[in-house]
Amino acid sequence: MRFLRVERLWRTVKKHRIATILTFFSVFVALWVYVLPYDLPTEEEMFGFSPQLSGKIITSDGVPLGEFGREYRTFVPYKNIPKTLEYAVLSAEDKEFWWHPGVNPFRMIIMAIENSLAGKIKGGASTMTQQVVRMRFLQEEMYREWHKKPSGKHERWFRKIREARMALRWEFVLWRHFGWNRRKAKEVIFEQYASLVFLGRFPSPKGGAPQYGFVAASDFYFGKKLADLEPHEAALLAALIQNPVKYSPFKKGNEEEALGRRFIVLDRMHRNGYLTRDQFETYIKKPLGVRDLRTNPWNARSFAPSAVGFALESLSKEDRDRLYLFGPAVFTTIDASVQNIADAALENGLLAYRQRHYDQPEKQKKITGLALVLKNNGDIVAVSEGGTNPWYGFRYLWQANRQLGSAFKPFVYLALLAHGWGIGRDDEKPCLLNDGYVSVKMGNGKRKTINNYDGKHKGIIPCWLALAESRNAATMWAVLHMVDINDVIRIAKQAGLKGNFSSYVDAKGDVHHYPTAALGAVEATPLNIALAYATIANGGCLIDKGRIVDRVMYPTGIPEEFPGKDFKNDCAQVIPQDTEAKLLAMLRGPILWQHGTAHYILGKGSPWLKNGPPLPFPVIAKTGTTNNFKDAWISISTCGQKGYTVLVWLGFEDNTSIGDDAHGVNDPHKEPGGKGPGKIAKTIMEDLYQDVPPEKLPTCPEFSEQMIRDAITQGQTGFSKK
Repeated sequence: MRFLRVERLWRTVKKHRIATILTFFSVFVALWVYVLPYDLPTEEEMFGFSPQLSGKIITSDGVPLGEFGREYRTFVPYKNIPKTLEYAVLSAEDKEFWWHPGVNPFRMIIMAIENSLAGKIKGGASTMTQQVVRMRFLQEEMYREWHKKPSGKHERWFRKIREARMALRWEFVLWRHFGWNRRKAKEVIFEQYASLVFLGRFPSPKGGAPQYGFVAASDFYFGKKLADLEPHEAALLAALIQNPVKYSPFKKGNEEEALGRRFIVLDRMHRNGYLTRDQFETYIKKPLGVRDLRTNPWNARSFAPSAVGFALESLSKEDRDRLYLFGPAVFTTIDASVQNIADAALENGLLAYRQRHYDQPEKQKKITGLALVLKNNGDIVAVSEGGTNPWYGFRYLWQANRQLGSAFKPFVYLALLAHGWGIGRDDEKPCLLNDGYVSVKMGNGKRKTINNYDGKHKGIIPCWLALAESRNAATMWAVLHMVDINDVIRIAKQAGLKGNFSSYVDAKGDVHHYPTAALGAVEATPLNIALAYATIANGGCLIDKGRIVDRVMYPTGIPEEFPGKDFKNDCAQVIPQDTEAKLLAMLRGPILWQHGTAHYILGKGSPWLKNGPPLPFPVIAKTGTTNNFKDAWISISTCGQKGYTVLVWLGFEDNTSIGDDAHGVNDPHKEPGGKGPGKIAKTIMEDLYQDVPPEKLPTCPEFSEQMIRDAITQGQTGFSKK
């Protein structure tokens, strides 16, 4: 009986041999793929999608400043992929994507026949699922094929078989994971494909800037967001998938190749029902429309390059490495609108300098400037460099020490105030200085007579006037007779000024600073100078570190915060309040006094400088010019913790003179801080508050205002010489 059953089964198999073979083959494939998943990625590896992403540095309001990556890629979820792009990709690569189980057997058979008849490989049958598997799990096998190692010609077929097996397995795992929701499983595959596919690079001998995924490619080729792509642009991106080097629209003389491949994709979109006939005929006539790399370079970092450099310096080495690997968005404190204001003001200021020195072309070519805008809590909202290549050139903002010149004098007077002196002649402890001929011993042992910038000496004058007019002789007399220069340096450091304070060691081994430091023979970076002035402007709360990184947002996870100074809870009061009020009064003097160094810039206004009317709100200011006009500075601040500090510097990289007085006292070649830098800083400050209602404009403490106005009123009656 058992023999008869076996014989009957054998006759059935012989009768339906093809169906039987197919059944056994299907069972074998099912066991091979789904039951015995040896040498395949684990399910954890299949779900652990973490591609290498490119990081971005952006402004506080979302304007990109620069992108960084070994591979430029941004992950895009399926819901953010526009249908136009989806239709183009499906038409170009895998129109049966939504129904096949990971491989397309019918496509395999058709391509096998076509390739056999042609006697060469005319095309492949890989599905999008297989391509994702190849990009995620089979890079090592692909590498061996590309480099034609000894076994490479055979490995292609083994890799293809393994690729198909993994594609089937992966789709099954995803399908099961999403509760047998096939659509959801396919969406995951599509979004990974959209983030992984290679879409080209710069057509240079060394390559570079490899673009992966449609988000990166959309910006690379068109400077557009994914959602803004038009159908013919989406078709070009889809066309590049097959061979992004061969069809690159950036390759010289390659326009016809790129247009031809784009035509094929648009034609398939039409035949697949994604475009009407009229749309198809319209889009095939469109030009490629890719960016012109000469006039619109990709990722040029031309907007706030110094800010990008300082942001990179502010990140830890670990965070910088992550920027290239995991694609975080580094939000900075830079405000795009303020940055535009600073850029425009500095550009116009440099142009004005060149016009003033039309007869000195060698100076025109070398002029460099920096405009820095801080909030008075230390947040950097704009930093503009001009005159040289700012990205590859000298990093003036945080690396270059320059002499302060008269911009250091406020710290001399801060030391006087800290020792109980008033600001003028009628205080309880009147502060009077001798603006006469003062001789000081220099570092080389020789003595030098200190002169004022106007060559005149006024005799006995109050301290506020000495600062308002930036009197060199009076300031030097102060450190020789009223306050020790070592004490001045100590108080300057306490107020947040960091720099190179030249010194010498006496026979006892004690360290001393040279008296000439009082006139600015010290060095500091522009950022440190601005932070020290912000400390003065915000009520004496120490701002010892500039802040440019606000937070780092990774594609997943909690953002890393880079907290700024909270004045309500964290105010290190380094300048006592009564001293602070007096110092603010003195720093109003350069503007309010009729002969103050900033009066014609910020006060009365000067027709020949064409700087317009005075600012409609009070500011504190100090100009600075170093010996022989090597550096020209100005710092302008609004009072209060929510105010701004604007620092502007003009100079040459080689530290030579940007102006001279070889032609006399009224020589137009002179470049003091109240001239070029003053106009630039005033323009920035005006534009910062141009849309602010009058009732909300910044103010300075009334006590300080009254103090300096009383002093000026007394001064206008004349100064007695004692």
